Amino acid sequence: STPEECTFHVLSGTIHGSLCNKLLRTSIIKNHNIFPIEGLGVGEDKLVLLEYLQYVKKISFVSEALYIYNKTNSQSITSQTRARLSHSFIEIVELTDKLFANFKVTDIIAKGILNYKALVLGHLLLYDNNNLLNEYKDLFSSVTISTVIRQPAMPLHYKMVVLAHLLHIPCIDWGLRYALYLKNRF
Repeated sequence: STPEECTFHVLSGTIHGSLCNKLLRTSIIKNHNIFPIEGLGVGEDKLVLLEYLQYVKKISFVSEALYIYNKTNSQSITSQTRARLSHSFIEIVELTDKLFANFKVTDIIAKGILNYKALVLGHLLLYDNNNLLNEYKDLFSSVTISTVIRQPAMPLHYKMVVLAHLLHIPCIDWGLRYALYLKNRF
C-alpha cells in the first residue's frame, strides 16, 4: 500500500485513523512538526496520521497486536456524547480540508476526503436533528449520490439516510431516526 492509498483508506474508514495501532517514525514527526491539536477531543490522532502520511515514502503493516486499549479513559471517543461527537466530527472535516489545502491532492485523496464527509454527514443526519447540518451544509455540499454508493466503509443505515437526504426523501430519514431511537431505548 502506498502512502496515498493509505490516506484514502484512513479517510474512507477502511483503515482506522487512531494512532494506537500504528508505529510512526519519530524523525518524520519532529522534522515536520506534526503534533496533535490541543483541545480537540476527538480525531486528533486521525489528523496527525493524515499529515504524517503526506511525508512518508513507504508503509509496512504488522499483524501482531502491540497495543491494548484502556476503555476507562473519559476523554476517549467511546466516552463522548453524540452531541459532542457531532461538533468534533465537523471540526475534523474543517481541519482535514485545511490540512490538504497545503498538499497536492490527488484524485484518490479527493475521493477519500469526500468519503469522510459522507460518513460525517450520515452521523449528523442520524444523531443531530439537522441543527449542525443546517449551519454547515456548505461543508457537505460536495457529497454526491455516487460518493455514498462507492463509500467502502459506510454502514448501510448511514448510506440509506444520506441517500434519502440527497434525494430529498424525508420519510426514510425520519424512519431511520425513529428506528435508532427505539434501538437505543430498549
